[in-house]
Amino acid sequence: MKQLKVCVWVGKSKNQLQSAAKPAQSNLEGLIQQGSRAEFQLEDIGIWVLFTTIADGIQFAQSVLEHNENVQHSVLITAGDLELIEGKWSGWALECTKSLVRFLEPRQVWFTETLFYLMDVDALSWENVGLVPTDLTSVRCFRMVIPGQSFVPTALKRAIREQNVTVCQRHQPMGPVEKGKHVVFVGYPYDRELRSQVARIGTVIPNDKMWLVLPRMEQKARKAWTELGRHLIISESDVFLKDIVRTDLTLMDMGSNGTLFLDPVKLSSGEVSVYGVALPQVPMARIIDGYTLDLFSNGEWGYGDEETVVARVAVNLDGKFITAFKPDCRLNSRDMEVGKSYPLGNGARLTIGRLTYRYIADVGKPYCGLFLGESTKRLALSVGSRIELGRQPVGNGFGLPDRGGAERIQWGQSVQAQTAKQNKLTLDRALTGRQHVSVTVQTVGRFLIAPMHDKLPTFILPVASQRLQRVASELLIKDEGLIIVGTNVIRIAKTQ
Repeated sequence: MKQLKVCVWVGKSKNQLQSAAKPAQSNLEGLIQQGSRAEFQLEDIGIWVLFTTIADGIQFAQSVLEHNENVQHSVLITAGDLELIEGKWSGWALECTKSLVRFLEPRQVWFTETLFYLMDVDALSWENVGLVPTDLTSVRCFRMVIPGQSFVPTALKRAIREQNVTVCQRHQPMGPVEKGKHVVFVGYPYDRELRSQVARIGTVIPNDKMWLVLPRMEQKARKAWTELGRHLIISESDVFLKDIVRTDLTLMDMGSNGTLFLDPVKLSSGEVSVYGVALPQVPMARIIDGYTLDLFSNGEWGYGDEETVVARVAVNLDGKFITAFKPDCRLNSRDMEVGKSYPLGNGARLTIGRLTYRYIADVGKPYCGLFLGESTKRLALSVGSRIELGRQPVGNGFGLPDRGGAERIQWGQSVQAQTAKQNKLTLDRALTGRQHVSVTVQTVGRFLIAPMHDKLPTFILPVASQRLQRVASELLIKDEGLIIVGTNVIRIAKTQ
């Protein structure tokens, strides 16, 4: 029988996996609040401590670092349904985070998106880490900020030397605000006074060059501040100011009015990733009557052999089918027989190990369906940046390579089909241009996409819709969206 558990991992920090810094269970037992119920599960590089309530798990996680400043352990909190098998708890919540812990820095408390939606986030100090890749999937993570901590971006610290941003402290005169500089507000609550200051300098300083340092901020206010492209640092004011003038940095020319100057920094504010595969309809232009595509264990789609692929999707004149080539594959919660072909229906859920995909059928021409679910290739985006997507994008674009697979196409009987076969035409070359579409980040959560190819179309899947919409001209996408380029489903989303 499965039970919901709050899972707290305590273990060695990043780059300490070979050290002898494994936490001791006896030391952790003394940190558990009286009346709390906890179970310990020892692993090679750390310890899982399992609780039945969120409050107990969070209190324990904070205690691990707050009670001993010399401890360099990392802490990760997640939650999920676990099952007790032969005396050991197991489940997706534990499995998907095992490779996540290698990203944790010393003396940091991270928590996953699963816990985020279960806890009272307004009661804690936290900040967004973003999507973090694991061996099985990608997990959106957040960082809990405990007293005495301040996580100022390294690039921002280095930028002190360039003196291009003004740090404004409450109850102190504001220095000159010049166009092109960043402004960091320290000690201001999110109230009328701050909004008045922002409005006053708003004609000179754009939103993406404003920063706010606060120890805690409610969700509603946080959204109002960041959705305009402004930056947020969760920290006590004195801790933040001490952090940016530590002795390992050279602070140059502090003005007579006590104003510090920092360099402009473009932090990642968005992300583009491959989120699935789009399946073209057949017959296709009297050339292609069918084709197959393979799914690999890392979530990528392409072409392989039966020894390397996990599952294979076939689209032909008889319908759409999927075949598993490895065990531990499930279709709609039922185990799939290896080598057996199953028809694909709308809403089908494909589970392969710990990866889950959803199939959406009847999305409209020229596609018969989309497989969605796992982000693989990723690229961070900053406000003001523009990138191209395609097989040969210009500059630092997002490349969508020709994966081959001509031999996996079932050709029609027409002259055009024979010519295409001789030329080894592939789905990628037939449907994806060298420079296909561009994405521009206007502000955080506002993405402008523009088709670049005069013949090959670009589509989007609108929110709350299962029908594709062709992009004929520039189109604004807010917060998150899916773009279909050839056989690739591309996801764009804000990261803060």
